[in-house]
Amino acid sequence: MATLRELIIKVSANSQSFQTEIARASRMGQDYYKTMQNGGRQAAVAAKESQKALSELTDGFASAGRVMLPTY
Repeated sequence: MATLRELIIKVSANSQSFQTEIARASRMGQDYYKTMQNGGRQAAVAAKESQKALSELTDGFASAGRVMLPTY
């Protein structure tokens, strides 16, 4: 049977391992949040650029439709 000292050492070692894993999981969570936040910003910028390009293309088609073709 284990002595009280041995049990305390085992619990202490397990506690340290647990704390290390919790700290690691916390860092991973923070990294994930930052990645998602940056990805959201990039997606918003890309959507805005796409909207601008589509608007310019639509304006180009509209102005091309107003050009009078010569009659022969």
